[in-house]
Amino acid sequence: MTMPTQVQYSKRDATLIILSGAIAFFAAGLYMPLLPTLATLLNAPIWVVTAVLMALPSILTIILMIPGAILADTTGRRKEIMIAIGVAGIFINLAHALCRTWQELVVVRLIAGIPGAFAGVGPALLAFITPPEKRGTYMALSAGIGAIASAVATAVSGTLAVRLGGIAPVIYLATAVSVLGPLLILPVRAPKVRLPTRFSRKEAAEVFGNKVILAIALSMAVYLLGWQMVYSAFPVIAQFQLGMPIEIFTLVFSVVSFMLGLGTLIWGPIIDRVGARKSLAIGLGLSAVATVAMWGSFLSIPLPLLTWVFTVLYYISTFGGVVGSPATMTIASRSIRLELMTIGITLMNIAIFIPAIASGFLAGGIMASLGTMAMILISAVLQTIGVIGVILSRHVKI
Repeated sequence: MTMPTQVQYSKRDATLIILSGAIAFFAAGLYMPLLPTLATLLNAPIWVVTAVLMALPSILTIILMIPGAILADTTGRRKEIMIAIGVAGIFINLAHALCRTWQELVVVRLIAGIPGAFAGVGPALLAFITPPEKRGTYMALSAGIGAIASAVATAVSGTLAVRLGGIAPVIYLATAVSVLGPLLILPVRAPKVRLPTRFSRKEAAEVFGNKVILAIALSMAVYLLGWQMVYSAFPVIAQFQLGMPIEIFTLVFSVVSFMLGLGTLIWGPIIDRVGARKSLAIGLGLSAVATVAMWGSFLSIPLPLLTWVFTVLYYISTFGGVVGSPATMTIASRSIRLELMTIGITLMNIAIFIPAIASGFLAGGIMASLGTMAMILISAVLQTIGVIGVILSRHVKI
């Protein structure tokens, strides 16, 4: 079966896809903020503590992303892939609770990257069943509601760990919640949009030679290398350098997820009205300025005021940076034909996961050798370079 002449738009199915993603984000949000603490309790070195959130799982994600996207676009079975990955995620969540050494945690976090390899499948399916003029809004709803769900879970994760007597019971709860995700996908009426032939050299050239996608992806990769350094180090800075108790830290960190969610929802209509590239430049520019101010605060502001100034500036940086997800997904969806949608969106996702690997390890290494201020300054410089790349990028009208 090749691409149908007309794809049926469906708010119902779009809602189910968005809610399924929100369940996955909520389940992960229950225990993800606790992983650096778990790694510390297992006597892990600092590079593991800063790498458990994003860097370790991103390794397998990167390796499997393109094969996963090709599988989705050549078979057209995106719904079935989403269900299978949702089921796998249930067992991966459970495995975190069974870790008894930091080496075991490293292995589990590596395996946890498998579902992320198929991150482009959901947005591609969402793009098929939503009208093009509202695609930025729907992409923002998907990312935004997921981030808000994660924020709600993160806000209570520390308290749950204290009340339930440890991190493992919280992970068991997250595992139970994650069962709902694949169940919501079952009734989705998914169009089997696929390539009429196998993925050939012609299709490869069409995707990997797309100057629009490549220019934006490269700029985002540089920006995110900087932003994710601070993201990876935030738990270490907040808890072990600024002295936040775990209950306060998880509450503070939950606001980051709220900023991700609400910010994404705000940016969606702006993207549809102003344009994806212009919105991207404005948002990333705001993020870079806030990170420069963050570095300056460490120079001049004493504790305990520094704790809250640093936190607020990080919130502002996060609000600016969250434009990246809906903007890049919108750019990809408007720059390539439907049959290659998953692969095009996946290229944008690679721009997220490659810096996630490097930043997690770099953050810990730079902090150990040069200090926290040097890490934040390098982050600000990289973010600024990414913003310049977006401004200078040349591509078709989006």
